[in-house]
Amino acid sequence: MRCRVPVIILALLLLPTATPAWAQNGLTTGALNLKSTFDNIGIRAAFTGDANANATATVQFRKVGDVTFKNAFTPVIDHRATINGTANPGANEGRLSIVGLTPGTMYEVVWTWSDPDGVTGTNPRSGTISTLSSTALTISESWVSITDGTCGGHAPCFSTIPAAITAAVAGTKIRVMPGSYPPLTISKSGSAGAGYIAIVGENRDTTFITGGSSVTSNITMAASASYVQVKNFRLKPTAHNSVVVGANAHHLWFENLYHEDVHGAGTCTSGDYDDAGFFFSDGTHEIFVINNTILGTWLLTCTVPGTDWDQIVNGIDMYGTSAIGGFVIKGNTINGGFRDCIGDGGETWGDGFRDNSDIINNTVTNCKDDGIQMEGEDMNLRIGGNNVDANRGNSTMAMAAHLVGPVYVYRNVFYQHGNPGYCGKMYENTQGYGFFIHNTCHAINGSDGFSGGGNANGNPFDNFYNNIIVSNNICLDTFASTSKANGNLYQCGAYFQSWGGSSYGSVAAFRTGTGNEVNGKQGNPLFIDVQKHIDATSPAFNAGIIIPNFNSLDSAWPYAGVAPDIGAFEVGGALPPIPPTAPIGLILQ
Repeated sequence: MRCRVPVIILALLLLPTATPAWAQNGLTTGALNLKSTFDNIGIRAAFTGDANANATATVQFRKVGDVTFKNAFTPVIDHRATINGTANPGANEGRLSIVGLTPGTMYEVVWTWSDPDGVTGTNPRSGTISTLSSTALTISESWVSITDGTCGGHAPCFSTIPAAITAAVAGTKIRVMPGSYPPLTISKSGSAGAGYIAIVGENRDTTFITGGSSVTSNITMAASASYVQVKNFRLKPTAHNSVVVGANAHHLWFENLYHEDVHGAGTCTSGDYDDAGFFFSDGTHEIFVINNTILGTWLLTCTVPGTDWDQIVNGIDMYGTSAIGGFVIKGNTINGGFRDCIGDGGETWGDGFRDNSDIINNTVTNCKDDGIQMEGEDMNLRIGGNNVDANRGNSTMAMAAHLVGPVYVYRNVFYQHGNPGYCGKMYENTQGYGFFIHNTCHAINGSDGFSGGGNANGNPFDNFYNNIIVSNNICLDTFASTSKANGNLYQCGAYFQSWGGSSYGSVAAFRTGTGNEVNGKQGNPLFIDVQKHIDATSPAFNAGIIIPNFNSLDSAWPYAGVAPDIGAFEVGGALPPIPPTAPIGLILQ
């Protein structure tokens, strides 16, 4: 007997095999990648699937040994294959930074995915990582004295720094006694396990690197250098740079260096555009610039042809392409006529500090263009706790463009009162995730608060929470309808310009028209001092929203009242950095 297969069944058998829709929409977990700095941890969590982009994630963390986990901020989930026509280096990742941590401490991190269409693979994903120790590892000591052949009785004793470096091994601290030493090139390395080669002046203000008009830089770190610390020196003016770091060098630590007058022995020529106090070349990574004073007195008198952004010399400059990340620019005072006090080279792909970097707790003033310029494809970049006084420049902070993200801009004081400009400039087709949390922006002389005005409809991924924004012009200019704002206090000439294509003349109108600012307020913040503190009479007092890891009671900045205060500082909390006193001979204009 002949068996017949029904036509409909045969047709189904002949259909090509396809992945069911539920499987495409479901999420499959990938590797969890953790990187740390002294104060923060950056997280990148890979995934596949989630074609309908409805997956979410939560993150918790704790010190290893603690019983209780803390909640982190909400991660971004990035599905974009391309950004502005360029391949997205963060495609199919969740990303997040955890901020305000303790240096030299081991943390446990737990990432948990959630997807209505199902999650396969290891979930939750967890890992441990230590934040960096605030002390460079050394084991042995040697000494250098250019004036005393016995090094005060210490041994081994050398008469030059290069001789001590030649004799050093990983883990050697070279202690340099007071005196004037010639510029030096360092090409030797320590190691991750055995420790740094640390070159440490005994007294910063009496241990000099001599500089001079024929000198290109005081300290040159060769491309072969790694795991080297230079600390406690006073750097005299040179014809170009104070410190230059060669391509691909890494794990370099510069601390408590006093740059007397960057480029002060040079000439005022546009050919010196790339000069800097610290200049970092292609491929550099894990670079720590901590508690330095970088002055540019002579640059205040130098003007080359062109605009403010054509001027020469940056305070700290990442101008090369292909930087890998791990930069920490922390606790520095930068004061003088630099183009950008902290900056990178261009305004597109190939620029920025890239992955897992910090620009925190710096005091910046007198820059000609931008106080902090950080533009490119940064991911897990933290810009926090800075005091930026733009008394002559165009912006306190430029992120034109920030292309990938997330970038966290938090608890900064931005005072824009030089040229008509911006507290935050986000032009050049910015498309990155940006979170602006607990900043105080005071913009006068026709300046705006935060502006994405270079985009037709603004960046769709910028978010503003618990900021004080004072401007005698526009407070928030040109952002997409998908951007978010809540818990901010505004006092503006014009309030919201072209938010999703519409403009709003008050917080109430903005709330009604967009659904944003459920907790937003309008009014005078009543600053009580030049640092932009408030007190209990301010409408910003006890008026913010609770944000995990940024103001929650278990964070580094716990709120003190019934709710967080809006702005950079909590009433009764720590004082902000005090703007630096101008050095002798500095010309203020």
